[in-house]
Amino acid sequence: VTFTTPTAADAAASDVDVMCLPSSGSSFQIGMTTVTCTATDDSGNISVCSFDIQVVDTTPPVISTCPANMYNVEASAPSGAAVTFTTPTAADAAASDVDVRLLYSSDSSYEVGITTVTCTATVDSGHISVCSFDIQVVDTTPPVISTCPANMYNVEASAQSGAAVTCTTPT
Repeated sequence: VTFTTPTAADAAASDVDVMCLPSSGSSFQIGMTTVTCTATDDSGNISVCSFDIQVVDTTPPVISTCPANMYNVEASAPSGAAVTFTTPTAADAAASDVDVRLLYSSDSSYEVGITTVTCTATVDSGHISVCSFDIQVVDTTPPVISTCPANMYNVEASAQSGAAVTCTTPT
């Protein structure tokens, strides 16, 4: 914090030294700090003044690398698809520890449909930042018939309406 150092004058002295602790330009912790300034003249007379500096943290953490929406991820199993994404990171100017949590994680299995993944970054001061993105899993792959019965020609009619034919159901 930078502040203007107080000035002092003395009727009997031409030189008055003023010193503040902590000094202007010092690093102040979050919270209240009292600055005490002392003016001393050539005769050793002292005068003191003090003032408070309050440092506050009103800025929430910043989430970086929040993934973009991921649409049309093809299902790879009946349960959906395992989706991989970069886990978001966060930083805070006034806190060294930022707790980053995800509602759903990377490499989880996501069902067919749209799932909104929410990332929350929290610091001890209680400030919170949130980012979210959508993951859409789709199933556009048609089923594959692996065994289909062969053509059956010249089946003899057993009634006026035709013939009853039995075949294996395709799989």
